[in-house]
Amino acid sequence: MSAQLKPYEGGDGEFDFVSILLRGVNVWNLWRIGNKGLAINLSGADLGGTNLSGAHLRWANLREAVLPGAILV
Repeated sequence: MSAQLKPYEGGDGEFDFVSILLRGVNVWNLWRIGNKGLAINLSGADLGGTNLSGAHLRWANLREAVLPGAILV
């Protein structure tokens, strides 16, 4: 599943966690299963108004993430 997501652009090897998460909770959770142990950095991400209910965000860095209106439960 993760190979189909094209999780990074520009050839720098950095994952675009936000674009994966915005594809939906099911896609995110499947991607997380396939990429265990990867440090998830969502610091400063604009996730306002996003439905994150059920998203596997344990140990994710959400420092300074924009979350107004986000559904977290």
